[in-house]
Amino acid sequence: MTELSSNLKVFLTRELERQFTSLDNSVMMFISNVDNSGSSSESLDNEIVTRRQIQTAKLLSDNSVALLIPRVNWENGEIYQKLDSSLERKNLNFYVYNSEGNVYVCLDNGGGNRSIDEPTGTSTDLIYLQNGYVWKFLFKVPTTLIDFVDTNWIPLREIPVYEGKPVAYSDEEQLQYAVQYTSQGGQIESISVIDAGDEYLGVVKSSLEFTIQTATATTATLDGRSSNVDDYYNNYSIRIFDGTGSGQIRKITDYVGSTKVATISSPWTVTPNNTSKFEIIPTIEISGDGTGASAYSKVSVFEDRFITSVIMIEKGSNYSYATFKVLPEPPSTGNPTVLSANISPTDGVGRNPLFDLIAKRLSVLIRIEGNEDGRAILGNEYSQYGLWLSPKIGTGYNNSGQVAGTDGYLKTTIDIAPSTGALPSNWATTNDYVFGSSSYNTGKVSNFQKINDSLGQLELEGLNSPFKKNETLYVFTPSGGGTYEFYDRTATVINTLFEDSIRSGVQGTYRCTHRLRVHRSDDVFNDSAPQQDIPFDSAVTGSCGSIGIVAGFQNTSGNTTDIFITNVVRGATSDAIGFTGGETLIAGSDGIVLDVIEAYGPELNLFSGTILYISSVDEVTRNAEQIDLFKINFDF
Repeated sequence: MTELSSNLKVFLTRELERQFTSLDNSVMMFISNVDNSGSSSESLDNEIVTRRQIQTAKLLSDNSVALLIPRVNWENGEIYQKLDSSLERKNLNFYVYNSEGNVYVCLDNGGGNRSIDEPTGTSTDLIYLQNGYVWKFLFKVPTTLIDFVDTNWIPLREIPVYEGKPVAYSDEEQLQYAVQYTSQGGQIESISVIDAGDEYLGVVKSSLEFTIQTATATTATLDGRSSNVDDYYNNYSIRIFDGTGSGQIRKITDYVGSTKVATISSPWTVTPNNTSKFEIIPTIEISGDGTGASAYSKVSVFEDRFITSVIMIEKGSNYSYATFKVLPEPPSTGNPTVLSANISPTDGVGRNPLFDLIAKRLSVLIRIEGNEDGRAILGNEYSQYGLWLSPKIGTGYNNSGQVAGTDGYLKTTIDIAPSTGALPSNWATTNDYVFGSSSYNTGKVSNFQKINDSLGQLELEGLNSPFKKNETLYVFTPSGGGTYEFYDRTATVINTLFEDSIRSGVQGTYRCTHRLRVHRSDDVFNDSAPQQDIPFDSAVTGSCGSIGIVAGFQNTSGNTTDIFITNVVRGATSDAIGFTGGETLIAGSDGIVLDVIEAYGPELNLFSGTILYISSVDEVTRNAEQIDLFKINFDF
């Protein structure tokens, strides 16, 4: 058998997640089997037993399915491996999950040092910590997926990136989006110190707080404590770290010891003055097949003057390799500093965290809470749960015969710009329609918001595919008699946020038992415990010949109650539902006679769709305060 690559496993995991939450497919989790008669065997007979006793089914949503990665907690003193393009990632502990619920990837570990500082923060800038560690923030575990976190796994979400839209969300997803949006392939993400080499004796550390005396556009008169030796600082770099001109770095091309004047390689952007504090550090020069990368060195905080790390200023672009020269160079008998580039992959580190972190586990996690608005029975047991693909709506309900969960619509946000002039505040109103000139897509307007004269946002219902970027949109309204009125207003599509469309108008939970409103004339029911009159799992027989077993009760009052029947087998004279209003029902071993007032079949056709998965468990009894949490994992 062919061994699947890590990326192929991630791809298959992601595609399964998409299929589980697709509006086209409709996958549901169900509970079944009140009498413990079924098993998880894949025989057809067992499947029929399971289908007959399905009690409740709940539609999977975006927040009930997640991709997972192994949980690697940050721990003080642990050695974390850096993300290295020459090594297989599947066996590396190159990322961590911190105490704030954030995930970071390790770009440098100082040559194999122990990590002593926990990475924190959510900036897109690299995080430089002690012992040479360099981290990059990737994402924060979303609150909506927090139930997926356990001692061994953490969830992550796939987020689309929209061209020209740096801000797409208003919550913690924007933190991940910002990382993805700014990540690019061919960048030098970080530079590792492989061998520190010899000390750099000309270093002036920031801790000494040397100050510029005066400066011109291309010179700086250094602190009086600076060297008296000519050319002493040649080829080093001067970095202003505080005061006027802070952040500037220039290479020193000449130094006069008697005057303390250093000449720099290019003019200052902001001329320093006597408030400017500086350090003198080895110069980092970068070569390679890309452009635009720049960096500066950090020197040990202790007495020695070795390079301990390199800080990126600009990551550049289009690099596939890079080499470095550290100045001043040591004498021929010396030991040079050896650096190594960590170049981002094709899409950049963080652009696609699913593949970066090898998310090859899919987890389905869904809750059934209390009686689910009357659609889940209480007091009785279930002993099976599973997954059900594309069940159809049952007889007697709207859209009967249609796949359940596909009867809703998508709400999609569209960024638009005016075709000419300023965007009017009334460009579209609720219940207007919008038509795309080249995609021929149409959607119904549920909301329009003018952001400014050059930007607006549409919320459309029923859009089946994205509009094309830069296509022209027309707005129209039905005018009766099958005709339409087009307004004299157009706009241009900037982005269709189709991947973030929201499913609306869909029923989430379905009752899968028969519900009969019944009346007894011989006595009244025990309001709080009708099962004392007719025990759970008792047999019932209708006058039409249909049979079943009692699954539960609701709305009991006096001599009437709603009784839920499962494991129904229709009689020879019954209708499509199996029971009808007006017939008589014989229930329990005592033969209690019940008159059926109203009869409703299961909201789903129990013998439609495909049963994908069945699992047997010890019997679980449900109550009103109970939350049943179901979790199914799929590993690739």
